[in-house]
Amino acid sequence: MIQNDQATGLRMMVKWLKRHKENPALADIPNPSVRTIAITSGKGGVGKTNITANLAIAMTMQNKKIAVIDADLGLANIDVILRLNPKYNLEHVVMGEKKLQDIFIKGPGGLTIIPASPGRLPMASLSEIDRTILIKEILKSANNFDVTFIDTAAGISNNVVDFVISAQETIVITTPEPTAITDAYAMIKVISQRADRNIGIIVNMVQNSEQAKDVYDRISIAAKRFINAKVHFIGYVLKDPAVPDSVTMQQPLIFRYPNSNATQCINALAKEILENRIK
Repeated sequence: MIQNDQATGLRMMVKWLKRHKENPALADIPNPSVRTIAITSGKGGVGKTNITANLAIAMTMQNKKIAVIDADLGLANIDVILRLNPKYNLEHVVMGEKKLQDIFIKGPGGLTIIPASPGRLPMASLSEIDRTILIKEILKSANNFDVTFIDTAAGISNNVVDFVISAQETIVITTPEPTAITDAYAMIKVISQRADRNIGIIVNMVQNSEQAKDVYDRISIAAKRFINAKVHFIGYVLKDPAVPDSVTMQQPLIFRYPNSNATQCINALAKEILENRIK
């Protein structure tokens, strides 16, 4: 199995190098005029992908052209959350078998999804050149949309951080859980070491707005005091039994429970993000 993975990884690199040599346009990462927003987290289990999917759908309902790129290259799951069955994914693009636009699939509300490949070691540990070229193609595709969300994996691996830094804006998702707050701070620290940007904060699974603000204040004070990082409070999502039910049923919260407290929070977040860039 290890030898097969190594051979696959080698083939991936050869094909990427060949394409890179043949396409000088990939020499520099493009700077799309439209918005690219990386949504990330320090740890898993904070509801990052579910929030991303529902935010994107909320924006499509406001007549915006939205794409979500599943950049969790090793444990992709946005297609699972939305009950989609993509035939092709980013691995086919990396292998040179498909162009990026060939793997676009339509999701709920007219949302465009760019799926990743679940459970593939070569994809989870792409080399720097693989990541760079993949990111270039992703950013080029962003010109087709009003907003492109890059839903990263959790944690501070090179795969994650490179995707985060490539986007114009960054949102970190956390919950009130102490480990989630600690890991969110760690993520902010890593990002701030690579880029000078204001990082948006969304606090998920809170009891009320006061708890959300308290979590943000704790992160903000630590970020300013110890790493001189700039963070910005975007909003929160209330803890709501409608959320786990919609996930279990593989239906977007915003459609299954349009009047729920969590959906109202999602709509407020979508409005805030559309109206105000995170800078």
